[in-house]
Amino acid sequence: MDQAKTINTQPAPRDGGTRDTAFGFLPFIETLQPSASSFHPTTSRHLQPSRSADTTPPLASHTQVYFHPARLPHGKMNGTPRLRSAFPETPKTQPGFGARHNAFTPTSSSGRKRQSIIRPGPIVNATPVQTPSNRPSLIPETLIDGPTQRLYAVSFYFLLLAWKLWDYATSSGYSQIDSTFLFFKWSVLDGVYLIALTGLQIPWLEWSFWTWILVWFAHVAADGWLMYNIGFPLASILLSFSKLFYDRELSLSDTRVNAGHLVDGSGILQGKQIINLLPEGSAILNPGQFSYCLDDTTRTVAIPVQINQTTPDSIELLRYDLDTDEVETILITAKQARKLKKEADKGYDKTDTKSPRTLQYPVSKKGLYRLQKVIDQSKLEVRRRSNDAAVVACPSASISASQVDKCTGDLSGVSLHITGVPPFRVQYSKRVNHNQASSITQTVQSGEQDEPTQIVLDPKRPHMGWTQSKTLSFDINESLAQNGTWMYSIEEVTDGLQNKVVFDDKVHRKVQHAKTMQAISVHKRPKIRLFGCDAEKYLRIAREEMISMPLQLTAPGQLPASDWPLKLRYTFAPQTDGISAIEEYTREVKDEKDFPFIGKAGRYDLASIESRFCAGEVNEPSSCLVYNPPRPALNYQIEEIFDKCAGRPIGTILNFDFTGSPPFKVRYEVVKAGVGTTPVVKEFDGMRGQLEIRERSAGRYKYQIASIGDDVYSPINIRSPENTFEQNIRPPAEAYFEQQQTIKACLNSPIAVGVKLLGEGPWDLDYELIHSGKRQKFSTHTDNENLVIEVPPQTDGGKHTLVLTGVQDSSHCRTALKEERHIEIRPEQPRASFGDINGKRLVQALEGKNVKLPIKLKGLAPWTVNVQNQKGEKEYTFRDPNAEIAADLAGLYQIVSVADSCPGIVDVKADKFEVAWIKRPELHLRDPTVSEQGNRVFRKEAVCQGDEDTLGLGFSGHSPYHIKYQIRGEPIKGQTALSNKPLSIASDNAVINMDISKAGQYTYTFNELADDRYAHDRKHFAPLTVKQEVYALPSAQFTNAGKTYGYCKDESEIPAEGEYENIPITLTGIPPFSLEIAVRHHGQSPKPEMVRVREILSNSYSWTLSRASLGLGLHTVQIRAVKDARGCETLIDQNSASPVRVQVSAPPRIVPLDSRTDYCVGDHLAFSLSGQAPFDIFYRFHGKDRKARVNSHEFKRIAEQASEFVVTGVQDSVAVGGGGKCKAKQDIRKMVHPFPTVRLSHGKTLTTDIHEGGEVELVFEFTGTPPFEFTYTRSENAKNTKGRPAKVLETKSDSSGEFVKVLRASDEGTYEVVSIKDRYCAYAAPGLAKADGQKSQKLLT
Repeated sequence: MDQAKTINTQPAPRDGGTRDTAFGFLPFIETLQPSASSFHPTTSRHLQPSRSADTTPPLASHTQVYFHPARLPHGKMNGTPRLRSAFPETPKTQPGFGARHNAFTPTSSSGRKRQSIIRPGPIVNATPVQTPSNRPSLIPETLIDGPTQRLYAVSFYFLLLAWKLWDYATSSGYSQIDSTFLFFKWSVLDGVYLIALTGLQIPWLEWSFWTWILVWFAHVAADGWLMYNIGFPLASILLSFSKLFYDRELSLSDTRVNAGHLVDGSGILQGKQIINLLPEGSAILNPGQFSYCLDDTTRTVAIPVQINQTTPDSIELLRYDLDTDEVETILITAKQARKLKKEADKGYDKTDTKSPRTLQYPVSKKGLYRLQKVIDQSKLEVRRRSNDAAVVACPSASISASQVDKCTGDLSGVSLHITGVPPFRVQYSKRVNHNQASSITQTVQSGEQDEPTQIVLDPKRPHMGWTQSKTLSFDINESLAQNGTWMYSIEEVTDGLQNKVVFDDKVHRKVQHAKTMQAISVHKRPKIRLFGCDAEKYLRIAREEMISMPLQLTAPGQLPASDWPLKLRYTFAPQTDGISAIEEYTREVKDEKDFPFIGKAGRYDLASIESRFCAGEVNEPSSCLVYNPPRPALNYQIEEIFDKCAGRPIGTILNFDFTGSPPFKVRYEVVKAGVGTTPVVKEFDGMRGQLEIRERSAGRYKYQIASIGDDVYSPINIRSPENTFEQNIRPPAEAYFEQQQTIKACLNSPIAVGVKLLGEGPWDLDYELIHSGKRQKFSTHTDNENLVIEVPPQTDGGKHTLVLTGVQDSSHCRTALKEERHIEIRPEQPRASFGDINGKRLVQALEGKNVKLPIKLKGLAPWTVNVQNQKGEKEYTFRDPNAEIAADLAGLYQIVSVADSCPGIVDVKADKFEVAWIKRPELHLRDPTVSEQGNRVFRKEAVCQGDEDTLGLGFSGHSPYHIKYQIRGEPIKGQTALSNKPLSIASDNAVINMDISKAGQYTYTFNELADDRYAHDRKHFAPLTVKQEVYALPSAQFTNAGKTYGYCKDESEIPAEGEYENIPITLTGIPPFSLEIAVRHHGQSPKPEMVRVREILSNSYSWTLSRASLGLGLHTVQIRAVKDARGCETLIDQNSASPVRVQVSAPPRIVPLDSRTDYCVGDHLAFSLSGQAPFDIFYRFHGKDRKARVNSHEFKRIAEQASEFVVTGVQDSVAVGGGGKCKAKQDIRKMVHPFPTVRLSHGKTLTTDIHEGGEVELVFEFTGTPPFEFTYTRSENAKNTKGRPAKVLETKSDSSGEFVKVLRASDEGTYEVVSIKDRYCAYAAPGLAKADGQKSQKLLT
């Protein structure tokens, strides 16, 4: 069983005493209420979370907190009374927490402070109520108090609002740019005001950052709606909003009534029948069939007893001891039962008596518990059903190991011991070097047949074998393949009753840490071998010398410090002619370099290696043979070398005989008077060797052999007179080149070659120059031993060979020579020339831009090139044959000279390059209607508003061209507007459209010009200005726009002066005007009649329309066009213009919109009216003659009571001669019927309790016109709903031709009628009609 504890948090009591003390904890109240005045003296708040409908009560319920107002002592007032319309009280800075507590702590009438009861509950996420900040405002309240500061802030806000509405009222007709300017203006002003308001920290006007953001966004949205003149159905919204407060309409009695109040559902559907079925009680022990366990951390457990529909007076339990089989009777008295019942009722509503309750009875003894008897408050035994509850010892486990230090490859040897009720399920984990290797679950069963683990129901005596405790063990044997720390930990153990103990929690780890965890240290086995010595390769060691045994440990870094020192065992067999005893040695190796030293000749064998904990392995090779070779020595013989021509000694030959181990190194020294000692080392691979010594220069030489060494021994000093000899050397004539490398030379340049001469001068030297198979022979005589041969300049490049063929000195013995040196002469000289750009050595570039001029070079890098321009000559150094120079000046560039390691030549055909600047762009006006006013300012002819006009532009440069110009508009009405426009033109000519949207003065300033090559530069382009005036368009409108002139066609009594209709027209502009008027005769001709009026000399004009030209019907008169003296003409949009109408009417008519004649109370009677509004309708209702005035073409009224409705006449507003009106007589009749009613249980609510199988009569009584159809429902009783809406269990429909109907019912529930229908009308209870898709009033046919 999981050892985590659950704290059952009980809800707060709901009795009256708790309510009286609910406000003692004032700090909590202050966080919810800013001041005492905000508490209403008669209200309280009850926060209670909803509870699940599950039959099992929850283990924990939410906290309930009750709020009650603070009651002040009698005769005291908390501050001055304030009107509801006044500002809220400014929060005062309290002197401390205690001051606030004393000010608001509620007291009883006796003066004692009430104490609050706060029950512990689960932690829930709640948003705390923000309290006003106690930070002082920026303006001290001693200077200006808080309400006055708020008054100033609100007044300033309304001033800004008035300014904003003024901008909105005057923004009609503004352009998009003007509206955008106003929008940004007010968005910024609103933001500045809100920031200032927040910074002032006025009490009750302090906002959080997110509140400020939301308020500012709301103002921005309102600014956009106002400044852009966005259409908004404000009137419709206000009308709909007003209906929330005043929803009344005209009735047939010409009074305003509320349609929702005409039909009283409580008077139509009356009465309820409630049927209750009496319940039967029961009790169950351990309904969830759980098992429980006890240990040192859990000493008490609660066993559940679930009761249903009963209140127990006493409970009797039996406990069977698990060890002694003794039986103990446990009696829960009435007092204990009431206490348990009270705890179980927490979290349930007092009216909820049917939900099962779970009594939690605590026990502290192990055993098998059984419910024996339950007696309720009526002293009767309750039906019981017992599930035995087993309370056993919690399972425990421990782990141990036979040995904590192991070696790689060993078995772990870990044992686990479990005590409890088998079988067990153990989960343990294995960590290797603190890394999780695995988590293993193991099932452990006893060797015997396990008892069944299910709960056995035995009415006499339960079976006890399945609860017996046992101790079982099992071993964990696995190969330890990795060195390091292996940690075995028991994580959890579960017994056969599903009791689980988790050992990861702190409680069990603290108690059983040593028992549930076992660490094993796994040590790596050391490995060793010999290297550099094996059966085929012996080890040679000099005599009387010791070296470290050539051993190698495998991965010594993986051996921790605790494994050292290692113990090494090896044997030694001396090398003798007879049989010798084998010697054994043991050495402690402290680190990977601490090996034994050896030097004696013989055989060494590795026996073993081991650490402090583990035996290691000896790998091959494990044997080594050591040999002590003899010391090196030599014998030599001397032979002199003589010149065959002159017979003089020229050198010596030494023949050596060696002893030792080859190779041998012989070191000797050559001593010459005036020169010094020169050491020389020679190496010989065999046992014999020959050394030939020749000297080039003449003189007396002394030779001494200094030392000898071999492969084993270091050099041994053998200096002695016997190893020293001298010789007088007189070498023959000889010559050699001083320069040992190939000579590099330039074409057509002299070449000097140095030669060293040996012998006795003077000398005669013969040499040859060979090239392309040709030989040139030369001879020279010199007394100087350092000779310089001058080779003449060569015109052919390539390889030349200089060969020394012979030399002769003063002995007249000529020596043939083979010395030669190669002279490589460059095949050509370096060259320089300008490259081309697009096939030319002429480039046009942007002015002031660096131009890269290409230079082509031949030869060997680096090159030195001199280039001359108008500034002078400049030297460049290049390493790339395709080089470039930067040209920042226009003009001619010329290459003067070039050289690499050799002087070069300049290509005269390509030694010059010219640089020129591209012309900058220019702007010209190409428009005949433009005249210059001076200083790049031009005037364009004026145009009328709305007439298309353009400005022609001309460009020179490289297209496309890019210009930016500014339009400054100064309209006659409105504010000055500025707009900047960019324009790109692909050709040399362009046309821009002039702004003719508003009348006024316009200035076009071209302030930037760029083309495809040049960006705009203020230094090279001066702004160009064009001005133009736009004339305002004339306008014309009817003075009484929208007016309808009308008369009845049938009336003949028309005065003589009424033969014409005088229609006044108002004009704006410069007179004289000309008008074009269209008269449309609706229903007569699709084409309007056009009338033209000229020479109107004033701005007011009265146009006469003959009535004789008008037929019956509607005639619309519209102004089509108007033209003034400037020639500006306005074509008036017929969709936006307001015409006048002439209605030639026949007598009005009224037609019902519904063909039915029978209606119900609450229905609407609607009629269509033809004629000219407003209308007067004459009708009779409820025995009275009435008159109604209607301004539209529809007459609609609601029937508020039952009666006959008759329309007797209708009259419209068409005026005729003498002020008369058109009137028509009518006879339209409608009947309004009342709603039917139904009463169940004589219109009362009756409650009847019956047993299962009983019946109750349902009596339905009707009024109205038969036949009747009705629907009734059966829903849950209120006591079963637990505060939620009652659920409809059953819906039935029936009919009746009589006024009384009797039915029978036997099911529990609440019966009530939800709809009724007679011959004419129908009614359904609210909510049902929407579900059925019907109206609450419906006519039956």
